[in-house]
Amino acid sequence: MIQSDIRILLMYPVSPLVNANPPLGLAYLGAVAEAKGCEVKIIDAAAPYANYTIEDMVKIAKEFSPHLVGVSITTILVKYSYLLLDALAKAKIESLVVIGGPHATLFPHEVLEYHPASIVVRGEGVETFSELIDYLRRERKIKNILGISYKDGDGHIKDNPTRVSITDLDALPLPAKHCFIRSDYVRTAKEKERYGNIISSIGCPGRCTYCSRKALVGQGYRFRSVENILDEMIFLMKEYGINHFKFIDDVFTVNKVRVKKLCNQIIEKELDISWVCITRVDFVDKELLEKIKSAGCRCIGYGIESGNPKTLERIKKGFNREKAKEVIKMTRDTGLNCSVNFMFGFPWEDEKDIRVSTEYIKDMMHIATAIYPGSILIPLPGTEIYEEYKDEYNLEKWWLKDWDANLNTKSKRMEYPLFAKIFFDSVVYGRGFFFKYSKEVVKEIMRAVDFIGKQNMKEGSKQITTLPILNRLVFHAIVTVCKLSRMLYKISPTLERILMKPFSNAIRKYQR
Repeated sequence: MIQSDIRILLMYPVSPLVNANPPLGLAYLGAVAEAKGCEVKIIDAAAPYANYTIEDMVKIAKEFSPHLVGVSITTILVKYSYLLLDALAKAKIESLVVIGGPHATLFPHEVLEYHPASIVVRGEGVETFSELIDYLRRERKIKNILGISYKDGDGHIKDNPTRVSITDLDALPLPAKHCFIRSDYVRTAKEKERYGNIISSIGCPGRCTYCSRKALVGQGYRFRSVENILDEMIFLMKEYGINHFKFIDDVFTVNKVRVKKLCNQIIEKELDISWVCITRVDFVDKELLEKIKSAGCRCIGYGIESGNPKTLERIKKGFNREKAKEVIKMTRDTGLNCSVNFMFGFPWEDEKDIRVSTEYIKDMMHIATAIYPGSILIPLPGTEIYEEYKDEYNLEKWWLKDWDANLNTKSKRMEYPLFAKIFFDSVVYGRGFFFKYSKEVVKEIMRAVDFIGKQNMKEGSKQITTLPILNRLVFHAIVTVCKLSRMLYKISPTLERILMKPFSNAIRKYQR
């Protein structure tokens, strides 16, 4: 008989990150727990309006008195998660502490050896999480749960056999977004769209050397049925009043037949919706683009990453820059908006290589709607680039080094400085560069940073006003404020945060 008195608390740590949407991984775990009769609470300290300290999160845990606390860990935010784990242990929270997420999958022993976690879930956690609830109810022995690592009674780490990834995604319950604190995400009517994120497939056919997806979920591709996706969309429309959706699949259009069927169903049911998605330029054609536009798609995001032919080949992107430009133009000619992503800082590039990429971006600006301010390359563990360069650049466990050690339990979220929210400026902010770039390379990267940031600000200012004269005034005002933010940050990060806070709060409503 299912008990109803088991309480589950899921947490996303305090960090500079902003989760524009409720994290679906935690939402799916919450749904699984509720289906088994548990009471569930989810605290996302990275939500747009979240304002928690680690002490706040510990206090919530004490008051809720959960039987299980789950904490998600990604490599970028690993130290923030560890600070939360340590604080929970110091407060003597009497709960089963379960850790999951990409970093925990790759480094389960690191989590168990150095931090007070009870169990690490490796890989996809939905089925494993369900069995952990059975373990809490003493209906299953820990040694019989696949896909976990833990310490036995003698303190030795045990790795249970790996769990096979779930193939029937339709069997999953709809994500329990109601378990999040809604006011942490939504303060205006427009912001209810934050609850419209959907994942309809898992996997990517790409072989990109900077991506850890293959190490985490393999090379395969699994997808939900059209009927199952529509059920979720209609539920979100009724429950939250949403009519705009964001598909966050890595490559939404891999299965073109499925996408066309979904579009036909949206049209036949006369759903008054709009939506956006992400895909690769080698998985679309004119017929598909016309179909998705007719079904309400407004914008497609493409990951191009570089305009340098040599770099595109080295990162195994699978297409050339001519193909990318052709598809971007075709997308815009179809009437769809189009955003593209670029990265900088590949260790083999010199300033001339970066200039080639920048010139390509300039050539793209008249056809692409916006250039995503992607990032400086981060050598994530589990990627080919990390393995190739980890010895040369001493990358081993870079995530444990003290580039962000100034967070303490009483600190609220350490937001990125204002200029870093518009530019992807890693030269003066955060951890800096992982690779040893020459001064010439740094200067060339910064030229690209400034160009892309200003171009996107021109587009962003149109969200505020479409009047040409006012639009230009808004643009120049934003540029001036960003320059001031960068100058203040060099003097004092604390001073920048205090003086720029009103402006940072103002742009939150555009972070969707």
